[in-house]
Amino acid sequence: MRYASILILLVISVACHHNETKLLPSAAPLNARDTLIILPDSLGSVVVTVPKRYDTFFYWTHFSDCNGCGKRKYRFQPSSLPIIKESGWIWDGPVDSVERFTIEHSDYTEKRGFNLTIDDSSKHKSAIRAHPMNIEILKSDPTTDYVIGDTLKQINGSWFSIIFGSKYDSSKKIFSKYVVAISDVRLNEIRFRFELLTKQNDSINKYFIRNSLECLNRLTINEGK
Repeated sequence: MRYASILILLVISVACHHNETKLLPSAAPLNARDTLIILPDSLGSVVVTVPKRYDTFFYWTHFSDCNGCGKRKYRFQPSSLPIIKESGWIWDGPVDSVERFTIEHSDYTEKRGFNLTIDDSSKHKSAIRAHPMNIEILKSDPTTDYVIGDTLKQINGSWFSIIFGSKYDSSKKIFSKYVVAISDVRLNEIRFRFELLTKQNDSINKYFIRNSLECLNRLTINEGK
């Protein structure tokens, strides 16, 4: 397994409030850390907040069947869970025991935007334009068609298309939940995704969406120069 050099930053505050999720249960205290990840090809960097129990970090390139279709992925998860690296155009996903946070962007990172002066007032507004399409794409995918909410939110100067889903399969006794935030860095799409598959109806499950939204509310994208 390859481990990236990551810089652990101090978590200054963990209390966040979200009008979008006021109907969700009150969250347990967020026990998380901030981590800086340097992106390749001078794209810049991102600062993400992940639960401290996500004590394993790895990254890889998810190659597909066409030139330029690969994805660079960075993943955090508990060390107690099996490590899975998706590969190819079609792959078998796990059916249980998943709790992870994944960042992904194209492996073919174009230099778009490097010679442009980007006005802060319009920065990352592609997320606003793409938001309705993002929702429809998730709803049309049988692995993510259980959307229960969405919002557009500006976080630390960047706009994010945020969509979340939750369901319970009574036949398999499996809870499935996800929260995904989509933005761009130098006009290259970048996705941040929390996922949970579990049979346990515990506090991690109960507060998963709320705590994931709290983590995403601290995201920072720093574009390369």
